[in-house]
Amino acid sequence: VGGSEEAVVMMSAALAKQDWKVTVFNDPGVDEGEHEGVMYLPYYKMNKKDEFNILIVWLQIGFFDNEFKAKKAYLWNHDIANALEYNEQRVSKITKVFFLSKWHRDNVPDLPEEKVFITSNGI
Repeated sequence: VGGSEEAVVMMSAALAKQDWKVTVFNDPGVDEGEHEGVMYLPYYKMNKKDEFNILIVWLQIGFFDNEFKAKKAYLWNHDIANALEYNEQRVSKITKVFFLSKWHRDNVPDLPEEKVFITSNGI
């Protein structure tokens, strides 16, 4: 897997080790099933009527065009964000947006600071 995908695998496994129930919905191609305590399923098996405590959406801000139930919903960016995709409707559904650096965050200048969490890649 690529570096961004590896971040999802590693973070998911780390959360599962802390007794979180973690399901990763992704593109078909990853073996469906449980790996290192994480359930991997094709994205089309996600039941949008389910209620999530924490929903982390990876890269796809367009997901926030959908109706869903989550106590907290995060967008985890790994690439350069397109500021034009951050419209009021989408942003209103997001608890925080994770950016890898201040430089990445600066690409979305109109996003309110209370919606921003700057993280980093780690080893």
